[in-house]
Amino acid sequence: MDYNQFTNLTHALGFNKGFGGGHNSMELCLPNSVLPIKQLQHQQQLHSTSLFPFVETVGHQQYSNFNIESTPIHGASSNSDISNYLNNDNNRIVNYLGLGNLDISNDNFYHSLFFFGILPLSAFIALTSIGPHILRSLSSTKDTFSKWEKEMPSFIPEFFQRVFKGFLCIYFSFSPIYNMINRNEVNLCYILLSIIFFTLADTLILYLYKSKDKSMYLHHMVSLFTLYAPIFFGKVCIPYLSLAIQSEILCCFSLVIGLLKLFNLTNSFPYFMASSAGLFCMLIMRLPKHCWIVYDLLVNQPTSASAITCAIGVCLIIPFDLLYTKIFLKMTLSSYKVLNQMKDKRSNDSLVLKNESIKAQ
Repeated sequence: MDYNQFTNLTHALGFNKGFGGGHNSMELCLPNSVLPIKQLQHQQQLHSTSLFPFVETVGHQQYSNFNIESTPIHGASSNSDISNYLNNDNNRIVNYLGLGNLDISNDNFYHSLFFFGILPLSAFIALTSIGPHILRSLSSTKDTFSKWEKEMPSFIPEFFQRVFKGFLCIYFSFSPIYNMINRNEVNLCYILLSIIFFTLADTLILYLYKSKDKSMYLHHMVSLFTLYAPIFFGKVCIPYLSLAIQSEILCCFSLVIGLLKLFNLTNSFPYFMASSAGLFCMLIMRLPKHCWIVYDLLVNQPTSASAITCAIGVCLIIPFDLLYTKIFLKMTLSSYKVLNQMKDKRSNDSLVLKNESIKAQ
């Protein structure tokens, strides 16, 4: 059977039609040998989603350049591993959790659960047990930490939460970009599963240190809904969710601000820069991006349950974005005011010294 005959056969069987919840058509990227029909179906499902970074749009049709052979799976050493993974679809754990639309093998499931679910919980318990003793022993942090213990004891476990959360969020911020550029949908699925586990672990951590910040609990619940519900209904949401979670870079600025507070450097230029960077992130990146995601989903996929639930979830996130924007704005303005006062004081001191030197002469 030559290529044209094979193409006609796939058209007759309907494999050229998309499953992404729209009027998509696609062009299969075939390997050197003809694939079995079952593997072809799985490949078609991987390609059919309207992944905006991966497609060239002409009118109402989208043609995918996404190639299954260039899509590595965590732990897969060859194309035979990929084939075994795709053909073992019925045995995947994610199918029983309502996340069957994520292309995740059982090995990747356990990998993600350990590194983004169990490990953060263990790290938090270890840090809250050992960390206070270390900070009390350091002369540079002893006074500030003792003040925290008396005036705001709940901030101590929150600080340790920010420590490992900031480092993990670097991964969640840059890994989606890398995998979207490299057209790697399987790894994007892994990242989305990982952030679901991480959000669950972070919610449990909030409960463990008895956080009184009700807005944070609510934010985590909304985030879980925004991640889970769209994936339950389909794969259209995968690129949009991958784009949305890049905003986790904000946690890195929160970590820097927490560290500067620990060393009593809230009246410093680095503190002003960290708060300004957080404000910039909210106003220039996070808020506009979330608004665009809602618009693009409702305009291009108005009948897709996955797109609609994703748009609803992101809409629920936007009020929290406004709240955090207000917090960063307040910190930035307060820091700017203090820095100006310090600058004026230095100018006045310099002027006084100058006048005294003139009088002495």
